[in-house]
Amino acid sequence: YGLTPQSFDTVEKQVQFYHILNEVFKFAYGKRSALGDEYDSQADKNQEIEKLLDLILSPAYAEEVRERVNEYRSQPLDYYEPNFGAVVYGHNTGIIYNNQMDDFSQPGLANYYGYAPSPANFIKPFKRPMSSMSPILVTNSNGQVIFTAGGSGGSRIISSVAQVAIYNLWLGKSIRDAVDMPRLHQQLIPMEVELEKRFPVNVVHGLLAKGHTISGFRGGCVVQAIERRHSNELWAVSDARKGGAPDGLGYKNITKSFQNWFRRTFKRSKEQKLLEHEIKRGRSLTPR
Repeated sequence: YGLTPQSFDTVEKQVQFYHILNEVFKFAYGKRSALGDEYDSQADKNQEIEKLLDLILSPAYAEEVRERVNEYRSQPLDYYEPNFGAVVYGHNTGIIYNNQMDDFSQPGLANYYGYAPSPANFIKPFKRPMSSMSPILVTNSNGQVIFTAGGSGGSRIISSVAQVAIYNLWLGKSIRDAVDMPRLHQQLIPMEVELEKRFPVNVVHGLLAKGHTISGFRGGCVVQAIERRHSNELWAVSDARKGGAPDGLGYKNITKSFQNWFRRTFKRSKEQKLLEHEIKRGRSLTPR
């Protein structure tokens, strides 16, 4: 899509950027619903999952998704090719010892983060549950690491880490701004896009006009990231959504001051109530 720092120049460009980003996430989460541990047991490999991994990592599939994204409006659920299991509730329940087991799928039940059940991720002996953790390491043409990031926050890790990377690497934002910028989240089920509080009202209206169903951000994701600005200079950021500070750069006092401001910003203020009102108003005015 030729993203550059100028891709954010106007409200219209911002609406188009977030619309395309939202559509791409739908395809990504649709394919995620068919993934699971490639080993069904200690020795047996799941050939279908191997084939799917080869597919989604190929440049040809990336181009296929790009061609299928409609730049003008959202599409019905089945357009994104999800795989959501048998939808049969099992009356014989098992014992779940800790919340890591919630990363597995269970017939007929969504997990804590709303993921629909996937047969590829059903519980079996020796099988590992599917995780949303998405650490990313980016190198330049010389093999030098220029960006790294990771997050915590269940299903929102994937979309949040991707957005921080896009903001920094394609839109030219500093690592501080890339982590701080408002985020959206789309995981296909439920078929709605979650927006953080600080999204411009005009962008919200633009997304509604393209057929997106919008809701407030439920839960959250915290991203930690590092960028290399020069050959010998690294800049690290700890997401103020959770607190904490990076170590090694000597500006903890500045970071603490920023965090205090950020926490005040993230409280449900008059501006937030106004935004919520505008979202409802926009929905009522959007043509069906």
